[in-house]
Order: sequence, then C-alpha cells, then structure tokens
Amino acid sequence: MLLKAERTALVPVAWEPAGDKASVALARDIGVGTGEPRDLCLVRDDHGGVLLHHGRVEAAGDGRRSLSRRLGLQAHHDDIKVADGEITRIDVRPDWRAVDTIGVTVVLQPLRPTRQTSGRALQIASDPARIVRDGVPYPRPVHRWTWYADDRVRWRLQP
Repeated sequence: MLLKAERTALVPVAWEPAGDKASVALARDIGVGTGEPRDLCLVRDDHGGVLLHHGRVEAAGDGRRSLSRRLGLQAHHDDIKVADGEITRIDVRPDWRAVDTIGVTVVLQPLRPTRQTSGRALQIASDPARIVRDGVPYPRPVHRWTWYADDRVRWRLQP
C-alpha cells in the first residue's frame, strides 16, 4: 500500500523480529533497535516481490535439498557474467551497509569455493528454477528472474 501510494520514504516502518533464526538475522543486519530512523533501499524483483534478507535460486523440485541437484542457467550481476552452465544455487542478500547494492554468491559445486560479487541487479535465465524469497518459495518454477536494488524507491526504518 505504501509503495503504490509512493509514501515508502515518508512513513517510517517499525518491525519487531519473531524468534526464528531468519528474523533475528534480518534484525541484526538492518540494525533494529539501534540509532536514528534511516532510509534504506528497496530490493525488488520483476514478479512484484520485495527481498528483505535472503533470496535463493535453485533447481526446481519438491523443496528437499540435495547436494547433487544441479541447475542450468546464465546469470549476470550488473555487467559481470557470474554463471553460465550448471550450478548448484545462487544466494542473494541485500547489502544494508551500502547504497543500492545486493550481494550475490554463486555455488558452482557443493563444498567448493564460491563466486561472490556485489552490484545493483541480478538477472537470470534458466531451466525451471525454484525461487525462495526470505524463506518463502515462489508458487511455481520460473525460467527468468531479476532482483534489483531500486534506486528510485526508499523505505524508512524506525529502529
């Protein structure tokens, strides 16, 4: 509602984390309970969602994780090609210390070194992929997805 009314930067939003691990981690990352109100970037996707803490792209399936599951895709993080071929997963996190920035980690093979980049937008084209936004799976497999730090919109956090 605030986004549609273009009031995200005007109306402060307060939030109290639940007791789960993801909520506590998000509260720590954005500094809930510390400091003055501040404006943060809004990380959005091309399917109308917002990413607050952690996004994941992985092989479509029943949701059970397997180290052997692979996904064919091509991904660009800004002007850097971060993946082209089979991978295990991509993790995306907003970087609350930087302005309009998301961090991307590409896991090519389990238990191997990862590729990490930082930038404004991630675009993927893939075989059917499962998307998880802040612990909630997207309802259907997708072939294309974009996450981006929207430099036109801010949200005001009241810590």
